[in-house]
Amino acid sequence: MLNNKIFTLRANAQGYLIPFENNVALASFENPEEEARTWKTRAKYYLQSGLPLTVFGIGAGVHLQYLHQETILPITVVD
Repeated sequence: MLNNKIFTLRANAQGYLIPFENNVALASFENPEEEARTWKTRAKYYLQSGLPLTVFGIGAGVHLQYLHQETILPITVVD
């Protein structure tokens, strides 16, 4: 049996392209910036560790922009 996944992109009101998998948003459609700020706050311990970061899931990438603003360390993304 094939695992049929349908990926689409939809623009939200702020102009962000939000990826969807089988009609399920892979990032906040309404407010991806707020989601990214929350994500960054929760990752603060790891940002302060001095270790390279690994992030699982690219979503719309907004959280990666926020992380990049907080560190000069390498960020590896696995999707």
